[in-house]
Amino acid sequence: MIMKRALFLGRFQPFHKGHLFVIEQAIKVSDELVIAIGSAQHANTPDNPFSADERVEMAKRALAKYEGHCLIVKVEDIYCDEKYVDHVIKQTGRVDVVFAAENQTTRLLFKAKGYKVIIYDRFSDISGTRVREKMAKGQEWEKDVPDEVASYIKSINGADRIRAI
Repeated sequence: MIMKRALFLGRFQPFHKGHLFVIEQAIKVSDELVIAIGSAQHANTPDNPFSADERVEMAKRALAKYEGHCLIVKVEDIYCDEKYVDHVIKQTGRVDVVFAAENQTTRLLFKAKGYKVIIYDRFSDISGTRVREKMAKGQEWEKDVPDEVASYIKSINGADRIRAI
């Protein structure tokens, strides 16, 4: 069953292979996938080292072969659960289904508003937190992100920035 317009919301700090896995599943069953870069106002912090523009660039590079099928938008946090879903939809436009990973709050808020939510488990135990920790410790992190993202992060000295933060 093809769903017309799907949403995948995340911080993408950084964009990793787990994100790519969920996106590729969502693309198979949707006409258009809206990828919402959450916490768009945050950058240069331990949990949010990359700016929204950098995260958009990571997603564009990783999803180049799906150009025309994905729409990438930035969504700032509002810290109000009652208004959050409406806030996201105002930024993304109408969606028919929401793809969610581990963020329990996102799942519950969208379900409460009547959205169909499809849940995916963690892919290969990869998370943005673990990727950032590897970068901070000088460990191998590149295999956890798409090659295009690794190249981009290196070009902006992302791992060095995380170590400095």
